[in-house]
Amino acid sequence: MLDDLVTSGTITQEQEDEIKETLDKSFQAPPPPQQGGSGQSLEDKLKSLESAGTINKDQLNTIVDALKTSADEDNQSQTDEDQENAISNDFKSALKAYGMQLYGL
Repeated sequence: MLDDLVTSGTITQEQEDEIKETLDKSFQAPPPPQQGGSGQSLEDKLKSLESAGTINKDQLNTIVDALKTSADEDNQSQTDEDQENAISNDFKSALKAYGMQLYGL
């Protein structure tokens, strides 16, 4: 996703590297805020890159939108898979029940 933003000229390779580093750090399990963790959201961490001058506001918004779109696509894919599994399981249960009725079990 970030490679696409570099290819389109929205961000530079250097900015992508900084963003990836920030994202990698945000996915590491930090201690809870009461134990000294930052408690910052991913968007807040990306905003720190804006504050540091690594990216500008427009770039920040584009990155956040791209991340949300990617997450939405992942969630939809999981929902579709969950629905397929539920339908398959219900169908198997119905066939089993029908077989039991058919054979008087």
